[in-house]
This record gives sequence, structure tokens and C-alpha cells, in this order.
Amino acid sequence: MVGTKFYNLAFSLYCISPHKYATTPIMNSEMIPPNTEASKAVIEIDLLSQLQQSEAQRQQLQSEFNALKDRFNYVMKATQDAVWDWDLVNNTGWYNEGLSIFGYNASHIHDGVKFWHETIHPDDKDRVLTGIHAVVDNGGQHWHDRYRFRRANGTYAWVFDRGYGIHDANGKPIRMVGSIQDITLEVEAKEALRESEEKFRGAFDQVAVGISIASPEGQFLSVNQAYPKIFGFTHEELMNKRIQDLSHPDELDGDRKIFSQLLSGQTQVAARVKRYIHKSGKIVWGRVFGTVIWGSNGAPKYIVGVLEDITEQREIDQALQENEERLRLVIDSANIGTWDFNPLTGHLHWDVRCKELFGMSPDDHADYEVFLQRVHPDDREAADKANRDAINGIGNGEYDLEYRTIGLRDQKLRWVRAKGRGYKDVNGQPIRYAGTAIDITEQKMQEQRLREQEQRFRLLATSIPQIVWTTDEEGSVNYMSDKWVMYTGHTPTYEKFSFPELMHPEDKAKVVPAWTECVKAGSAYQAEFRLKNIETNQYRWFSCTIAPLKDESGKAVKWIGSATDIQEQKMVEQDLENKVSERTKELLELNERLERSNSELEQYAYVTSHDLKEPLRKIQTYSNIITTKYPKQISQEVTEYLQKIESASLRMSGLIDDLLKYSRLSDANVMYDSVNLGIVVNNIVTEFEYTLKQKNIVVHMDKLPVLKGVPIQMHQLFQNLFSNAIKFSKPNRPNKIIIKSALLTDNEKSLHPALTSRGRHYKITFEDEGIGFSPQYSEQVFTIFQRLNNRNQFEGHGIGLALCRKIVSNHRGYISASGEENIGAKFTIILPERF
Repeated sequence: MVGTKFYNLAFSLYCISPHKYATTPIMNSEMIPPNTEASKAVIEIDLLSQLQQSEAQRQQLQSEFNALKDRFNYVMKATQDAVWDWDLVNNTGWYNEGLSIFGYNASHIHDGVKFWHETIHPDDKDRVLTGIHAVVDNGGQHWHDRYRFRRANGTYAWVFDRGYGIHDANGKPIRMVGSIQDITLEVEAKEALRESEEKFRGAFDQVAVGISIASPEGQFLSVNQAYPKIFGFTHEELMNKRIQDLSHPDELDGDRKIFSQLLSGQTQVAARVKRYIHKSGKIVWGRVFGTVIWGSNGAPKYIVGVLEDITEQREIDQALQENEERLRLVIDSANIGTWDFNPLTGHLHWDVRCKELFGMSPDDHADYEVFLQRVHPDDREAADKANRDAINGIGNGEYDLEYRTIGLRDQKLRWVRAKGRGYKDVNGQPIRYAGTAIDITEQKMQEQRLREQEQRFRLLATSIPQIVWTTDEEGSVNYMSDKWVMYTGHTPTYEKFSFPELMHPEDKAKVVPAWTECVKAGSAYQAEFRLKNIETNQYRWFSCTIAPLKDESGKAVKWIGSATDIQEQKMVEQDLENKVSERTKELLELNERLERSNSELEQYAYVTSHDLKEPLRKIQTYSNIITTKYPKQISQEVTEYLQKIESASLRMSGLIDDLLKYSRLSDANVMYDSVNLGIVVNNIVTEFEYTLKQKNIVVHMDKLPVLKGVPIQMHQLFQNLFSNAIKFSKPNRPNKIIIKSALLTDNEKSLHPALTSRGRHYKITFEDEGIGFSPQYSEQVFTIFQRLNNRNQFEGHGIGLALCRKIVSNHRGYISASGEENIGAKFTIILPERF
């Protein structure tokens, strides 16, 4: 047996230490007997006694050894380890029968040390031998290592090898004993667990959905890589949060309910679609699955959640739903009918609108034969072929056809456009054929009317003397009437036809860019140009008008143009231009003479007024001297005559001043500026403040506009109107002056052709409650020196309102008067905002 040597070894080890079992020494040097017979007898008896005692001890030791041997055998049988003994002195090795777990028996072992070296896996050998010698060589006692041990069948087992070193009295290692334990299952289990954990971690981190492990309170314990990315947080940020912190506020009640069901065991797995809040604040939609991991004590240990980000899917679903709603709205609003045909069963479904296109009621039965019977006989064959081709996949299974139908109940003729597509399964078998149908009767009728209009248009274009043509939306000519050939001698081919080719170069440079801009803008175009006759090389003048024909969206789809021969008109215009040029020259000369005359007249008026006023000053001076120096010598009658002379001279002087003012209103060198009429009138009211109070006159004024004008003339205008109103106010009773302003409407402006200024005009009314005048004098009041009242009652020279009209005329405006006796007078002034 392999173990016999080990048993003898064990016995020898016990014998090495007999003191553990013997209490009396057999003999020592002090007990050497004397050389006598009696002593010899005593010694013999003693030796015999000791021998007997030793035999008893030997038998006891043998009994204990046998018991130990049996116990060792039982231990060897009970353990699954292979026990070994390494004699370090002789470098020999021994193994027990435990090597059988690796498939070895005694015949496999010749040199135990060599056997052990050869069974260690080559990749582990250097490490294992280095480790065990490090313990032995350094006087160590304990050694252990894990390595791969070759079985008898050539495979390797993982073992855990342990050794204990034995030393002599000098501490020298003489032996090491140990055991080899097969840990293959343990290592494989750990390796499987490691691989499983790696696979789990790989799946946990790499899976596209978010996975979280949290405490029962919702605190995150672990999350995969995808989980924080869904919410825009880092891993560290998320680990400081709870599940509830990520939920939308409106979802918290639902979260609490599901948590309660999971943690109480009412629900094993909970699934829910809910909203979360992204780090940026935006809403994240997620589909979450949750479950609880229970501890050994029956308490919830972990909450495991799987979260799928469905935000994009949600948006797509919502967009799809909106598209479906829009599609249904389009179908309903456009009166589109839908149909669906199953080639396998022959079942045909028409919606209500589709049946209407065939003159059927909603309850009428529809199948393919009914469809063909309702198609117009002239279109039936083409419709049947087109449908069968689409069902069989010819032409990609697409179907687009126009045909006529005859109503089942109303026998009405309708035009229908049907579009559809055929679908096949993976085996190429037709499984579905669906599409839409729309009523195009009105469109067809319109096309017919357009064809008729086109024919009438061409007939008209041929019969009128003008050149008529049409172009496409980009301005390329696609039709030209016969008059083109008649005027130009050119026959158009339309392939490379260019209208400007026969245009005079001077006109072409202006017309082509302008026409191009009109095409871009979709606006009408008018021009005059000369066209060349290729037979005579002569140019003729034409007046051209081109207008776009637009669709419902306002896009120009074609252009229609006409050119009228205006050669004779141009010749007349040329003659007129020559005459006008000559006349203009004459007018310029007359204008120069008139300006010189006006200048001389103005100088004459100034000199005349100065010369006329000089005798008046002398009359006033000498009248004043006579009255002052000879008051006692002059009779009362003479005094009155002198006063009349002075009064007449004063009136004469005022009249000369007014005439000078009137003549100066025609000065063309006056400066125009912005005039705030409100400020002008307020200043005049301030000037007349005392007189207005004395006459008991109240002024009511609207907000007046700011106009372009001559400030001093505007002041004169309203000063004369105020002076006139004050002069002719009713005595001893309250009076009013009312000034209003408003924009002149287009209708009102059309009543005054003399208003040549463009832009806005203002209508200002100046109304008083004075003595007024008869309506028949409404125009006479503006005549210079014209007086309607007695000079003794009302002062003045009859020139104030004439000045007003002159001022308004200078500003390209209009003034009129109206009145009633004892009611008042009203002056209406119309002035342009700018000119």
C-alpha cells in the first residue's frame, strides 16, 4: 500500500519521543552493579522486572499506535484531500490514496518529487516552486498556494495545496507534510460568477435603457451609464438624488401609489408611462418598469427600475396623430373619397364620399363589378386594365387615372380622378389595393371652357389690327398672332424666339431690363418701342401692354400682350414736339420780358407809393400846423374841413400801404418753412385780446395742422380774418369765432380741380356770428376795393379779403366765403400739407 511507509514513519516519530509515554528509565551509568553474585541476582531480578515493565509499556504503545493508525486511516478515508510527505533530507516524496481523486494510483508514482513537478501546470510551475522553496529555505513552517494540477486523463484541476514544515533540534528543515484539495468546482463557480458579473455589468452599463437600483425610500444606490444621460445629470449628481426628485410634479401622487403597492407586496411589477423633468427643465417622457428585491428577513431591500426614454417616440406619435387628423381634415374638406380593395377576398370598401362620386347612397352595395358598371362605357376598358395592372404590381403597383362615371341613382355624369397603390406580401401575392378618388368635374368643365376661350382668343387676336402674343410664366413667347408677320416679315418658330431681336437697339436697352423686373414681380408692363421689318429694314413705333394671368394663389401662370401700331401718332407727336419746342422758346422769351416788367412794376409801385405819400404828409403837416397855430382865428366850419382833409389823407396813406402789400404778395423769392397754424392763431388772439374782450367775442379753436408755407403770409391771412370778424361783429351782444380743421377727403378734393398739389390737404373753416352778408356777395367780398358797407359805419379800404385770397393762392390753396345777413360769415380755406 502507498500508505505503509507513512505508517512506519508515524511510528518512528512516536518512538523518537518516548518520554511522552515512559516514566521510568531502563538503565543509567550510576546503576552499574557491583561484581558480586548477590548483586548480580538482584540486578537480574531488577532487569527482569524492568523488561516486564517495558513490555507492558510497549504493548500499551502498540495499542495506542494501532488506535492512532485506525484513526489516521479513517481521517484519510473521510477527507477528499490527497496527503503528501516530502523528505527534505533525501528529497523523496510520498502520497496517500487520496490521489485517486485525480485518477492516479501507486503505479503512477515512482519518484514522488518528480511526479509532483510534472503535474503542475507549466504556467504555474515557476510561481509554485519559488513560493514553496522560499518557505522551506527561510525556515518557515506554513506554505499554501493555488494552482492547476494535471489529472491522469491530461486535464487540469484547480487545487489548494498546503504544507507544514518540520525542523530538527537545530532548526534545520527536514520534512514537510501537507494536503492537496481539489477546488475546481469552487474556482469554476467563482469564474462563472465573475463572468456572470462581468456580463451583467456589461449589459447593465451598455443597455440602451436606464436601469436603477434604489433603497425602499427611493435613494439611488446604483445606476447604469444610460440612466443619468436621460436626465442630463452626471453619475455623481444623480447619486445624490431620489427617484421622486426626477418626477414631474403632476406625477408624484401616482408615484406614491405605485411605491405603496410595490413595497406592500400588492404588486410584483409595476409599469407606467409618466413625465420626468430634465436637468434643463424640459419634459422627458418615459416608460418605467419597477419591482422590489426582498431581503431574507422578508423586508423590501431594493427597488429596481428600468426606464425607457420615449420622448422622441411620444413626439413622433403626437406628430403622427396630428398628421392623421390633418389628413382626415384635408380629406373631409377636399371632399376626397377613399376606397380599399382586398384581392384575396374580393371585398371592396368605399366610404360615403366615394359612393357619392358614383351616384350611390351610403347603403348601396359596392364591389368591383359594380365599379365597372358605373364607369362610362368609353372609359371602362382603360379603367379595368389600369386597376388590374396596379393590383398585379405592374408599374410599381401605382394607379392614377381619370375617367367618367354615370351615377347609379341620379344618372349624372361626373369626372373622377382616382389614385391608388397595390401592395404584396413577401411571397409577391397581392394582399391590398387602396387609394382615393376626387370629383374633378368642375375642373374638366373649366378646362373645356378654357379651350373654348383659347379658341375665341385666337380668333379675336387674328381679327384685330394689333399684334397679340402670349408667354409662359417665365416670359418666353409661345404664341404670336398673324399681325406679327405682317408688320415684321418674320415667321416665329417659338423654339428660340426672342421678341427683342427685332427691337431698335436704343429701345431694347430700356425695355428688356424693365420687362425682366415685371416678370419677377408679376406686375403689368407698358412701353413704347420700335420694331424692324426684316424685308424693308424700316422701324415702326408700337405701344405695348403686357399683363399677367394669375392663378388663385396670385402667381403669374402666363402673360398676354398686345402691340398697337402708333407710327402715325408718333409722327404727329414729333411734329407737335417741334412746334411745342418753338412755342416754349417763345414763352421763355415772353416770361423773361414779363419778369422784367414785374420787376419794373414793383419798383414803380414802390416809387409811386413813396411819391404819392409825400404830398399827403405835407397835407397832414400843414393841416396840423393851421389847427394848432391858429385855433382862435379858424372858425368851427374851417376846423371841420381841416379834419376831413386829415382823415382823407390818412385813408389815402393806408390805401397806398395796402396796395404795396398786395403787390408784394407775388414775390417769388419768399422762403417757405413749416408753419404751426395753432401757434399763429394763438399769437393773433393775444394781439387782439383787448379788442376781443371789448367786443365780447369768444374764440373756439380746434387743433390746427402744421403746414409748409410762408410764416408772415399765414399770419397776415388769419390776422385779416380776425380783423374782419371783429369789425363786423354785432354790437352790445356776445359773439363767437369758431375755427375748425379736418383732413380733406378724396371726394371733397375732386370738387376742386384747381388743387394741383399732391399729398394731403387740410380744410380749415373760420366762422363768426357777426352781421354777415347776403349769399350773392360770396365771391364779391374778395374783390379788391369792393365794399359792402358804408365807410362811415365800418372802417377799411376793401382790400383785406383780397389779400387773403392772394395769400391762399400763393400757397396753391383755395378759399371761399358764405354768409347770411344777421347770422354771420363763414370762410373755408383749403391748404396743402406740402408742395
